[in-house]
Amino acid sequence: MLASANPTLEFATTALAVSFFLTIVAYISGAPGGLFGPSLTIGAALGYFLGAFELGPANSMEHVPDLFALAGMGAFFTGVARVPITATVIVFEITRDFSLLLPLLITTMVAYMVGERIQAGSVYDRLTDL
Repeated sequence: MLASANPTLEFATTALAVSFFLTIVAYISGAPGGLFGPSLTIGAALGYFLGAFELGPANSMEHVPDLFALAGMGAFFTGVARVPITATVIVFEITRDFSLLLPLLITTMVAYMVGERIQAGSVYDRLTDL
């Protein structure tokens, strides 16, 4: 819904807050399946905010960049799971838009490299150590 026709900033804020809270609950519970969906939603919301910031306040409601939301979705999931190619394929299968492929590959690879520099391994690896 964040990458569709003109979501509002309030909707994106609510989606980000709820998904962030649910992701923390899922991580604390030790249920790895509960991290997939919220990580995609948080990434889309953060990408949406970046796109709204990039366009400026005057244009953010009319021309919400789908590209930012979808690239954010792939980048955040890559940061969580450390799987850039899988994240690219998942988001590409959602959209089937070839113009998204190059920006998506770039953002997922950058997210992977930054995440590995900060701390190696995925969230799923940490769940197996519990």
